[in-house]
Amino acid sequence: MLLSCGDDSEPYHDPPSAGVFRVSVNMPLDVGRAAHGGTLFSIVSADGVVRATAGISKTWNSYCASDPLQLHFFLGDAHQFPLTTERLGNPSPELRTGYGFSDANSLIVVDRANDKQFRQIAHASTLSTDATWQQVPQEAKVRCPRFTLDGWDYSQNTSGAVWACYEADESDPDPDCDVMATAPQTFPYVFADAAGNVITVTNWGDVLIHRPEGWCRAVFDGEGFACPPAGAPPAPPPEAPRGFQFYSSIKYRGETLLGRFPGGQLYRFDGTRLAPYEDSPPLPPGEVADNAEAQSMANYCGDLYVGLWPRGSVWVRRLHDGTWSRLGRMFTHPQTQDPAIPYFGSEPDGTPSAFLGERVSALVPQDERLYLTTSNLGVWSADVRAPEFLSKQQIDEYGAVYALHRPGCLTAQLQDLDGGRLYFDIGPTVISIRQGRRLLAQMENPGFMPSPDDQIVSWSPVFGEPVGTILSR
Repeated sequence: MLLSCGDDSEPYHDPPSAGVFRVSVNMPLDVGRAAHGGTLFSIVSADGVVRATAGISKTWNSYCASDPLQLHFFLGDAHQFPLTTERLGNPSPELRTGYGFSDANSLIVVDRANDKQFRQIAHASTLSTDATWQQVPQEAKVRCPRFTLDGWDYSQNTSGAVWACYEADESDPDPDCDVMATAPQTFPYVFADAAGNVITVTNWGDVLIHRPEGWCRAVFDGEGFACPPAGAPPAPPPEAPRGFQFYSSIKYRGETLLGRFPGGQLYRFDGTRLAPYEDSPPLPPGEVADNAEAQSMANYCGDLYVGLWPRGSVWVRRLHDGTWSRLGRMFTHPQTQDPAIPYFGSEPDGTPSAFLGERVSALVPQDERLYLTTSNLGVWSADVRAPEFLSKQQIDEYGAVYALHRPGCLTAQLQDLDGGRLYFDIGPTVISIRQGRRLLAQMENPGFMPSPDDQIVSWSPVFGEPVGTILSR
């Protein structure tokens, strides 16, 4: 069976070998600029079971957007295979405040305290060494992707403003910008979009929504936040921190979700209103929900992963039955629950309170794995004196990198912002993703082959609305 998404008249590159099932997808030319995310295709059995899915999840983790052209493919029955976890070690002996993102099919880990970047140059084993990581030269540092939507680029100004700038042409030296003033020295931790509108929330809890008519400051309506009604006066900015923050966002199951502090809850943004979501991780007392923050999120194998502070735990919502489970902690210490924030009151001299709180700072799908980076709270630079009550092994758990793996799940990075033809080849031994003639990613086939009775559909319960139109033959 040979199927295509998009223009049926375009000739195929490298026809598939005998026994290979191919789905070709013609990406819209503006897919990178639009950056909506969505479904590429799903393979569905005659009785309605989703057997495989490909799409683009749009995420934000604390300081950084995911690349708008990172796509994920997974098998519907991948959960029959065990999930394994590898400790990859610290990219640098002094790295304690680590954040990660994907760039050009490799993992970038940022040392926010010591102003360094590291690129993973090969997949590491449990007994990895520092040679697995390569420090990025200062002049070649990679900027993590900014949040974008429909040609608008979103950023902050340290003097106290949030910007949305539109460039009809990349060569335009004077872009059209909408600017919203915020309190000096405040900044946004998160961006997200729904229904064509973008929301951001600053570290003071200033909730701002960007619409076609420009920015508005949302007001609290008793449960959620929304722009004032038409004709009402603009809402004033907060005069002090409101006691809540949002750190992460994702498009998942057709919803735009944001991760909150405190409580570790998920909120839903529908394009006009930000309100509590009915399906958050069910944190038990041991997770100290009053202090929890949902700092990172990712879609891996169709499941929703949520990384939490202050004890470095990870929760997973299973796609097939909708249940939540606690994957575990990325830290082995402390084992006691008191104090709720690890080592509260015992911070090194000169560091802020809660400095030794434990963060899962980023969740990054890449190739066949889901990478996790860990961090303390704040910046742990090389001149901070190590706490004497922690062993070197315990200290090294701050700034560590972990890799989760489940067979049948593959992430690829598109190489051209202008879209183009993609090929998903499912062979008896190998599943590969190509863009034109370029191989983007491949994995061993754990035993999946489509049936002649399977159908190709343009919507999935994971990625939502289709990116393109499907044509079959």
